[in-house]
Amino acid sequence: MGSIEKGRVVHHQPKPVRCWPGLWLKLGSFIPLLWLLSACQGTEWGERLEHAVRPVGLPTAQPELPASPSPQPLPGSIPPSISAPPAPTPSSPRPSPDSSRFADLEPGSLVARSVGYLDRLGVFADISGSEFQPQRSVRRGEFARWLVLANNAIHADEPSRQIRLGSPSERPLFLDVPEEDPHFRYIQALGAAGLITGDANREFRPNSLLSRAELIRMKVPLDLPPGQIKGSRAELEERWGFTDAAQIPPEVVPALVADRSLENASTVLRTFGPIRTFNPFEPVSRGEAAIALSAFGERTAQDALPQPPALPDPTPEPQPSPPAAEPQQTASPEPDPTSASPSDAVGPIRPNPPEVAPGEGRIVTPRQTQS
Repeated sequence: MGSIEKGRVVHHQPKPVRCWPGLWLKLGSFIPLLWLLSACQGTEWGERLEHAVRPVGLPTAQPELPASPSPQPLPGSIPPSISAPPAPTPSSPRPSPDSSRFADLEPGSLVARSVGYLDRLGVFADISGSEFQPQRSVRRGEFARWLVLANNAIHADEPSRQIRLGSPSERPLFLDVPEEDPHFRYIQALGAAGLITGDANREFRPNSLLSRAELIRMKVPLDLPPGQIKGSRAELEERWGFTDAAQIPPEVVPALVADRSLENASTVLRTFGPIRTFNPFEPVSRGEAAIALSAFGERTAQDALPQPPALPDPTPEPQPSPPAAEPQQTASPEPDPTSASPSDAVGPIRPNPPEVAPGEGRIVTPRQTQS
C-alpha cells in the first residue's frame, strides 16, 4: 500500500516478520509449530527452521489433485460392482406326449396320446385337415392300411416282423380291391400274409365298417409270434367269461384266447377295457382303432419314436488328480579337498620340492638349513 506525502506517492515496503530460531523450542504443541513455519516462510530463518524440523517427520504439503468424476452407468446397464446373471442355457424342446395336429382330440386322453404317437410315425398321413373324428366308425380298407403302417413302424428294427407291401403289378387277391384302389398295396399285403381272407365271392369289402371281432382277428396275429394263435371256445369262456361268448364267430375264438395270454398287453383290455360283454359285431370307432394300433404286444408306438438328444449333465466330471511328484534325489556332496583322507592316518603328505635347473643354485626352504 502507498500514502500521499507532500504531493508524491510513497510506497511502503511490508516489514518482514521477525522470526527467532529458538522460538519453536519453547512451543509445546504441533499446531503453533506449523503456524511458525508458515510465518517464517521465505526468510533465511524460515529455511533454517524448515531444515531443522523436516527430519523430525513433518509431512511435506502435497498439492491436492481434483478428484476425477466417477463414470455414471448408462440407463439400463448393470453397475460393475454387480455381476450380471448367467445367461440361461437353451434346452432342446421336447414334444408333448399328446401333441397332435388334430384339434378335435381331448388333450391328455388315451386317444390323443395314441393318435399323436402314430401320427408322428406316419400312420395317419392319408388324413388331411385338422380333425381326426375319433367317434366316427372306421372302415375295413382304412384299418388295413393303418395296421400295416403301424406294425412296420413299431417293428422297424425287426425285419422278420415287417409286412411286405403289395405291388401294383401283382394280381389282385380280392376282386373288389383293384390296383387303383388307394388301399390296394396294404390289403394285398395282409392277404398275402394270410392275415385276412375274402368271403365266398373273393371279396374283402373295404368300404364296410370294421367290427370288434374283425379287429381282433386281424390284429392279434401280429401281437404274437407265428404258431401261438390257438384256443377253443371252452378256453374262451374260462379265460374271458363273456356273457355273449356263444355269439362270437368260430374263426375269432383262437385270436381271443391268445390275446388273453398277453395279460396287460391284451388288445381287448387296452382298447375296450375290462368288459363283460364282447359285442363282436359292434363297429369300431377311429379312436378305438388308434388305441389298438398304438402297441403290438410289448412294443409301443411311443418307444418307436426317435428320442430327443440328452442334455449335458450340469455336474462337472471329477478331474483326475495330478501324478505324485517323484522325490528329488539329493546329490552327493563333493569331496572337500581340505577334509581328511585315508592317507592322513599315516601322516600328512608333503609336496615335493620344486626341481632346480642346473646352475641356478639350491633353494632353501624354511625347514632346511643352508649347508
